[in-house]
Amino acid sequence: PVGSEFWTDNTCSSKCTCPTRGGKVQCSSASCPAGQFCGVQNGKPECLEHSYGICHVHGDPHYNTFDKVTHDFMGNCTYTLAKVCSNTSVPYFNVEAKNEHRGNPQVSYVREVVVDVYGELPDLAGERSRRSHQREQ
Repeated sequence: PVGSEFWTDNTCSSKCTCPTRGGKVQCSSASCPAGQFCGVQNGKPECLEHSYGICHVHGDPHYNTFDKVTHDFMGNCTYTLAKVCSNTSVPYFNVEAKNEHRGNPQVSYVREVVVDVYGELPDLAGERSRRSHQREQ
């Protein structure tokens, strides 16, 4: 529509406008304002405010999600707690919780939380970090 603006890619580095009916689309270099980042929302790149959320895992095992819903997962599985989505300018990260049974298949606990940032796996127990490709799968 006339007067509409849109980003040309998922990095918010070029913005275009449609000035008049039948007119030529005009594009120029652009970026998000200070305090905002380029992210993809509803399939379209946008400048978004920085924000945060809290996800909490505890006990045998209780998962409190970013939207404040509580789940109890008794499976012997690995659950993704948070990770970067594709088509975003946010640096790569992945956080997983690994459940393990406590000798009874109906009861499990969080055995390990794995944090992968930039391909590094810092040991949260205080040992040396290791590369993600060395992680046991």
